[in-house]
Amino acid sequence: ESLIIVRDKRAEICGFYNVCRHRGSRLIENRKGQLSAAIQCPYHAWTYGLDGRLLGAPHMDDVLGFNKADYSLRPVNVALWEGFIFVNLAEAGALTSILSQRERRKQDGFVSLEDWFAPLAGKFARWNLPALLSARRIKYDVRANWKLIFQNYSECYHCLGVHPELSKISPHDSAENDLIEGPFLGGFMRIAKGRSLTMSGNACALGIADSSRAHDRARNRNPSQEIENDYDHEHEQDGKNRVFYYSIFPNMLMSLHPDYVMVHQLEPQSPE
Repeated sequence: ESLIIVRDKRAEICGFYNVCRHRGSRLIENRKGQLSAAIQCPYHAWTYGLDGRLLGAPHMDDVLGFNKADYSLRPVNVALWEGFIFVNLAEAGALTSILSQRERRKQDGFVSLEDWFAPLAGKFARWNLPALLSARRIKYDVRANWKLIFQNYSECYHCLGVHPELSKISPHDSAENDLIEGPFLGGFMRIAKGRSLTMSGNACALGIADSSRAHDRARNRNPSQEIENDYDHEHEQDGKNRVFYYSIFPNMLMSLHPDYVMVHQLEPQSPE
């Protein structure tokens, strides 16, 4: 489906099918950009507000029984979670069935993202995801069943042979499952103390978190004092020696590193 996701005049995020209610023409062709105060169909110039209401339809006021209120854009259900916009295309009836199966709280027949992701509440607060800026976006094609990509991302059994550089920094056997309840799975892997990776892909001895509070305090200590325990304990407590990996069904993959976050979004071309 082609959708329009916009902010209305109240800065609320809205979602609509990208289809004019008159003759089904596509309203917007660009994948992203800014709109003026309205959305106008390029075919017969029907004009909609950013809240989806039909504002104008040339010569239709003379049509008997025509009411602009009956021809708003078809909405889709949208919600925010950690700065990400989620869209649910399911009808209320179908979602009600899903909720009854999972014993989730019903809200007008739909489950809220707050409830759906309740086990993850506050888990990513240190990264302040809604405030992060996108540094780069890469799009590429993978000739594979998209579900295998999801599966591959959810384990590191393959890492020692396929990603030897990564295994030096984050040993494949350092992983722990975090949460397995809900529409996601994953956990974290530990970063080996004193290990990092250069832009060339070579391992080096300077660790990612070596400029942390524990390291700073070491400058004021007697050189003979042992700081290894402080390093391990402090970084274990604040998560700076961990990389978190989450596969969020059906098509979102996240890795949260000490100094950046990476997100993969799968766009299947077919069921397989």
